[in-house]
Parts: sequence; structure tokens; C-alpha cells
Amino acid sequence: MPRLSAILLMLTCFAVSFDSLAKENKTKSKLQDYKILIEGSETGKSLEKNFKEFSEKFKNRDRYEATNYKIYSYYLEKIGLKRITDYLHKDDPSCHGAAHALGKVIGEKVSDLKTGMQLCSNTCTYGCVHGIFRVYFTKLGKNYGHQHPGHNAGKAQSADHKHQHDNQPIKLSGKEQKLFAKDINSACSESSSVIADFFQGNCAHGVGHAMGQIGKTVRSATQYCHLFPNNEMRYYCETGVFMELEDKIKTKFIPKTNSRSDAIKLTLSYCNKNSNYPSACLRFLLKRNKSLGHITRFATLCARQKEHLRRNCFNALGYFSRTYIAKNPKEFQYACVLGDSKDKYACISGVVHMKKGQRYYPKIKKACKFLVDKKQLAFCEKQVNSYYYKLNNITLRTIFK
Repeated sequence: MPRLSAILLMLTCFAVSFDSLAKENKTKSKLQDYKILIEGSETGKSLEKNFKEFSEKFKNRDRYEATNYKIYSYYLEKIGLKRITDYLHKDDPSCHGAAHALGKVIGEKVSDLKTGMQLCSNTCTYGCVHGIFRVYFTKLGKNYGHQHPGHNAGKAQSADHKHQHDNQPIKLSGKEQKLFAKDINSACSESSSVIADFFQGNCAHGVGHAMGQIGKTVRSATQYCHLFPNNEMRYYCETGVFMELEDKIKTKFIPKTNSRSDAIKLTLSYCNKNSNYPSACLRFLLKRNKSLGHITRFATLCARQKEHLRRNCFNALGYFSRTYIAKNPKEFQYACVLGDSKDKYACISGVVHMKKGQRYYPKIKKACKFLVDKKQLAFCEKQVNSYYYKLNNITLRTIFK
């Protein structure tokens, strides 16, 4: 019997190993199908010529009147994804915003979500993957929406009608929302197994980009963020919504002003009315603080707000002060001094709670040492190692209602 048990155990281990190997080979096989996408079709002098054109046009996009999306669409299959990502990382290790359109182009060429994620990997602090999510979940949400009789499911549509329809928000029934919620929550629970350190909040942010496309309006899009089961995921989803709709919001809803104080007041009012988590909204609609005077003016306006908005405001203040503090670490001790104890911690968290791979991480980590208060110093050193998008952040929870 012991010998039989040993044989059965060996066969079981072999079956498990074979299954794992089969899954690994299946993944490799899928990626092999996109060899041209990864490596490019051009070789020799033709490759050199196309890469030189790509880098020239990317550096001078305004002069060529070309968007990131248009450039990636034209050159991706010529020079390959690897060369483009190496180029982006060399120019800027964070390069987050520049990679969104790259993910969009890949998402339009690759229908399988996991394969698209593997192609993007951690490019530009996962900016590429966010582009993938935007395309994938926008399509999925629209497909569920097309099940309504009023959406002419299964019927050919004229180009004009399709264009009008694409500009309208998608309305999902209760049943469709449950199906959609199941899909997005399943994708987010599995995402870290596809890409290492792709935290669940990171996934919610990517889905938020898609919600912006599906909902079209801020109100509709943020309502879709409630398909996530908890506040942290909903918060990160809203960051995706406001990043996606940023230009539209600035153009239509926030009056232009030359006064920095007025701009902050107007944006505080807008975000308080239109976001469940004003900090998620504020970080995409204001400008960086470039001096201690800017920080003090912002903090003074935060201190005048009621508790919920005040805490969110201080958190955003910290975020907008990060670049300045990275360059002037000794000034950190003066940045988060107004408000009550929780406001100060929210501000410190805004400075140091960064995405993994953020280019200012080493400098901000050193800046913590300049905080005089021992409790704040200990908190800062703990927060700086608790990456943005990673769930269960205690301070982030304090800014929620």
C-alpha cells in the first residue's frame, strides 16, 4: 500500500506539473501569435528609418499635429512594442500618461484581456494596461447595453446613427449591471496573477476610464463605479473617471480664471458636488504647487472647508506638493501644518502615497526624515511603503464619508 500511495502521489504531481506547463505553453502560444506586434515587421535599414521617424514625431507631436494614438497606430507593427516601451522608459521611467494611448491601440488589436495585459506588462507604471482596460470594458459595457430593444440589437445601423449612439451614455438594466459587476470584479480579483504588483485599486482605476466612456457624463460614470463593492475600489474607479473626462470637465464646467485661489475654490466646489471622493476629482483638475507660497495658499483654502471636503482637500494638497517637496525635501516640515491631526495625516499621505515605480519615490522617502513630529515621521515612513492602488490603506479611508 505505501508503494501504491507513492505512485499515486507521483502521478498527481505529474498531472499538476503537466497542467501548469500546458497553461504556460498556452500563454506563450498566445503571445507568439503577436510576434509582429511585439518585435515589429521591419528589419535592417528600414527598421532604423522607421524608428528614427517615430522618435522624431513623438518628440515633436505638436509640430506634426499628431496625437500619441495616431503615432502608435502607425508605427506599432513596424518597429514593435518592445522598442516603443524601451523608448518611453528611457525618456521618462513613469511615462504614465504617454502609455494610455499605447494600451488603447493594443486593446483594439487584441481581443483577449489577459493577453493584452501581458503584452503591456508594467509599462509606464501600468499606464499601458489602463489603456487596455479602457478599451476592453468600454466594449463590454456597450455590448450589455446593446441588449436593450431600444438599442437596435442585431440590426444594421447607419454611420450617422452609430455616431449619435456612440455619443450617448449607455444605460444598463439591473440584470445587466449585475453581469457587468461580476465581470469587472472578477477581472480585478485576478489581475495581480496576470501582472505582478498590479494591485486591485490599479484595476479599478483602469475600469474607471471605461466608465467615463460608457457613462459619458460624470454623474453616470461615477454611478457605475458603485458596481465595485467597497469605498476604496470606488475611489480608485473615480480617479479613472476624472482622468478620462478631465478635458471635458475643464472646458465645460470650470470657468477660466487667472487667479490661482479662484481656480482652487471653483474646483473644490465642483468636486464636492460631483464626486463621492473629492480627492479623486481634485487631483486631475488643478495645477502643481511650485513654491511654499502656493502650498500655504492652497492649505488656507482647505482649512476653511467643512470636515469631509477639508480632509479631501488636504489630501489633494499633498499630492500637488509632491514635485516641489521632491526637489526641496527640507520644506516638507512646512507643507502639512494646517488643519487638525487627521488633516495633517491626509496631507502627508497625499505626498508620499505613490504608485510603485513613481520616479520621485527615492526623493520623497528621504524627505520624510525632515518631519519634526515623531508620530508624523513614523506615519510618513509607513505610508511611503504602502503603494497607491494597494487596498487597505488606513489614511485613505479617513477621507471617505
